Amino acid sequence: MEDGALLLHEAGRAAPKRVDDAHDGAVLCVAWAPDGASIATGGEDGRVKLWSKGGVLRTTLAQLAYPVAGLDWSPGGDQLVMTAGERLLIKPVMPAQATGLKPVEWKAFEAPVRCVAWSRTHHRIVAGSDDGKTRVFAAESGATLHTHVAASRGAPVTAVAWSPSGSHFAVGTGDGVTVHAMHGWALATDAACPDRLAHSSPAALAWSRDGARLAVARMDGALEVLGIRPAAVRDGWFAVALDPRRPDADALVVSDFRRPPHVIEFSSPVLRFQMQFGHLVVLTAQTAFVYRAPTAPTDPGKTAWAIPTASVHVGHLTQLVLVKQAPTHFLLLDAVQGLTIVSHDGKLVPAPAVPKAKRLTSDHIAFDYPWLGLVDNATTPAVMLYDLSARDARRGTIRHTLAITQIDVNHLAPTTPERYRLVAFLDTSRNVYLWNREQGIHRLAASVTRLAFNAANETLSTVGDGRIQIWAWPFAAFVDEDLLPHAFDTPTRAGAGGGGGGAGEAAVDRVTFDRTVCTIRSSRGHLETVSPVSPLPALLVGFFRGRETDRAIKVCRIGQTPSLWATLAALALDAQDLETAEVAYANLRDLPKVHYVRAVRDKPAAQQRVDLALLMRRPRDAEAALLAAGQPYDAIRMWTRLFQWERAMELAVKHRMHVDTVLYLRQQYLQRLGREESDDRFLQLAAEIPVDPAAIRVRMAAEQAH
Repeated sequence: MEDGALLLHEAGRAAPKRVDDAHDGAVLCVAWAPDGASIATGGEDGRVKLWSKGGVLRTTLAQLAYPVAGLDWSPGGDQLVMTAGERLLIKPVMPAQATGLKPVEWKAFEAPVRCVAWSRTHHRIVAGSDDGKTRVFAAESGATLHTHVAASRGAPVTAVAWSPSGSHFAVGTGDGVTVHAMHGWALATDAACPDRLAHSSPAALAWSRDGARLAVARMDGALEVLGIRPAAVRDGWFAVALDPRRPDADALVVSDFRRPPHVIEFSSPVLRFQMQFGHLVVLTAQTAFVYRAPTAPTDPGKTAWAIPTASVHVGHLTQLVLVKQAPTHFLLLDAVQGLTIVSHDGKLVPAPAVPKAKRLTSDHIAFDYPWLGLVDNATTPAVMLYDLSARDARRGTIRHTLAITQIDVNHLAPTTPERYRLVAFLDTSRNVYLWNREQGIHRLAASVTRLAFNAANETLSTVGDGRIQIWAWPFAAFVDEDLLPHAFDTPTRAGAGGGGGGAGEAAVDRVTFDRTVCTIRSSRGHLETVSPVSPLPALLVGFFRGRETDRAIKVCRIGQTPSLWATLAALALDAQDLETAEVAYANLRDLPKVHYVRAVRDKPAAQQRVDLALLMRRPRDAEAALLAAGQPYDAIRMWTRLFQWERAMELAVKHRMHVDTVLYLRQQYLQRLGREESDDRFLQLAAEIPVDPAAIRVRMAAEQAH
């Protein structure tokens, strides 16, 4: 209050408890701790104080040179962010020696900061200033992630608040209230209503627990509650939106140009809905409904939309963060309860525990049942992999050196072997990597800001530096990496609609890729559709996997693009179809590969497997083929030619042959480099085993002749 008093209202009590002289001057801001056990206040006197919920002063956390206009708690309740003139300051609640946390301070605006809020579900801070700007910051570093300017330039931002899910935030200015995605762009909701709030700017904003309503406390003392209606979604032929004729948001309209619109009614308001893979998932406060879209064009669709295929109780999910769909299942992430995984026919699937400290976003989850990948950047950046169909779901960890910003998994057809499963991830240096269980990790591309696997096939889209790349068959990276420069197409990008300018002019916020349509949303909210993306790569893969080689070659001749021939070459090599591989390399004008493949064709089958494994840079496969053919010496010699001395020695010791040969060849190698032996194991073996160069050369010649 203006007289420095703090008022504590308790449910069931008529009069609030008053704490006089809480601050010298007005109390400007108040914030409850996430656990509800503490209160933080900021005052005109520049002090930040911590209180018990009963109003007992615990400590004065900070004394600043500026009035504290806004403050908020961190998700864990162990830090406070507060305004300090044009700067923002993060202070630990406990001493640094007890928590290891240190204060962080940075200049946030060119004008005094008026308000600030810290998301409860991820480490992002939103703040508003007197010059009408709103900015989103990374809490760890204070780096600016996005800046938004109010419609009336110069109108101060008076209030900000994150939604419970952390997916969007509300901003109050003299223009009214607007709702923005977590990356900053404004959402089209009925909260953007300057006419309803034109007489008084918002003093404070508060979301309902389900994120469906926003309470606005105005500076003239009035209180207003706004409904936040989810935006429309599309999936293939279908578009789904809330029925504009129903103010209670309890009905959806499903549109399909092949059929009349259909209305789905519910007994309670719809909080969110999502449609992908031909299934519509609708969430109310207590239940998740699943509808299967009609597939036949002649099906009127009334039966499909009239009765859900499944319904699941979700009333225990009080802080739902996101919904993520896969072809046969969907995933719900709750900030308190963790993961819930449900099949489209309503069966619950055991889900791994997600510690509350891990603040996952959609970018940090890759899901294609039974595969699940979760990013953990808390200590060493890693992706935790799970097979949800197994009793012991944990399937290993992908470790990386830099923080991982996005992850996705390819969607395999039911008949496609699991060995083609790929996980793609993007790191802070904007490099894209592919992971495969058998082949490991391979760097695919650089200067990428977003990626997305196709929802209907195995193609991959990467966006960065104003261009989009469509990778026809990303697994080619593990077959012949020399094909990668030819393995993608670059479709022409049109400008984004609405507001002028293309999506390439701003940072890319989101990419979706479904069949022949790739949609890009910029951080400014502009939408750009790249369509049609060629369907030929998916047809090519389908024909080849169906053993229709002639039709696969015909697709390449129709398209006449290097990416198609590169994809065919990779598919053929992987299947050891040398005749088709020769045709593909010939059309790529890669004569050395043509001659190599032709030479391999004339060799026995066992030697073909070895040579193809080496062409595909899979020496372990080549070793396995040589040992299976009873040629351990050739396996040892292969590793020495690759300068993999440890593996060569392991085989020599295991098979009790040519240990002295490996020692001799390594000695020759080190002499050419002008270096001395430093490996303890090789020094020990050299001391125990005599090396006779003349005898070794005779034996090597005999092995070669054999």
